[in-house]
Amino acid sequence: MDYIQDALIEALEHKNLDKITVKEICDKANISRQTLYYHYGSLGDVFISWYDETITERLVEKDTYLNWVEGFREVLQTCTDHRNVITNVYKSSLKEDFIRAIDAVGRRYVSKAVDDVSNNLGIPILQVDKEFMVDFYMHVFLGFTIEHIAQGMVQDPEYITSRCALMMNSSITLREQVFFESYTKKK
Repeated sequence: MDYIQDALIEALEHKNLDKITVKEICDKANISRQTLYYHYGSLGDVFISWYDETITERLVEKDTYLNWVEGFREVLQTCTDHRNVITNVYKSSLKEDFIRAIDAVGRRYVSKAVDDVSNNLGIPILQVDKEFMVDFYMHVFLGFTIEHIAQGMVQDPEYITSRCALMMNSSITLREQVFFESYTKKK
């Protein structure tokens, strides 16, 4: 339903989500309310679907451990590229749902990266340990993403991700190898 998403995204360029009506989007998309509600439960669902599809499309080539910096940059750059849209959702009643959507996309991405490290090292990881590592990295990913949005997306995503890479890249594999080995030896 790209035409419904397109109509909402166009409206979000100029208005807060809370000020946009279903009728307005239906008129822009040249559809009935029934058609919109057949495909989506709300305008919030339309936005979350658009966000998920947009981010997923940009991350297709970057969902490996070795490309985590590029993937993180793509998330921040997508927000920056759609600054008005993102701001008009972030400052709406959908803010918490939007943050959950960012978290869901990030979790899929980070979980895949942890699996890649485990596979590359040839060391199996317990699910509980994987969840801990994913949570740890999600605090970094989600924290910086929300801060980027809250500050108006003025800082260059390249700068943010390059600093994160400096902090994490040089020791990440060694840390995870030690983490994996310490837990597998205890078992």
